[in-house]
Amino acid sequence: MVRNFHKEAAERVLILEQHWNSTIAPVVEAIGKLDESLGSSTTTPVSHDCLDTISHFVSSVYDAVSVIEDLKGKLQSSQMDREAICTLYKEVNEKCDDLHGKNELASDTLQVV
Repeated sequence: MVRNFHKEAAERVLILEQHWNSTIAPVVEAIGKLDESLGSSTTTPVSHDCLDTISHFVSSVYDAVSVIEDLKGKLQSSQMDREAICTLYKEVNEKCDDLHGKNELASDTLQVV
């Protein structure tokens, strides 16, 4: 009876471990891809231990958020630079048109003389 109980318990543990491994495998894979895309080089592989996996996942997400915020700041800065360049371009274009008009006026005046 005790042997049957131990055997049944061992079978249930094995089933739970297999279920856990199949459940956590996509999470571990996603963490690896996230780390790879961030250029993170982890010296220790992500384990199937729940706390280690959650801790690593949270760390990777915070790293990703940091990278995204940095990129967002760079994008905003480049948009401001672009707007400044567009403004300068418009000013230069207006001055060029003004100069072209003055050149035509001077040319017409010289032709009259």
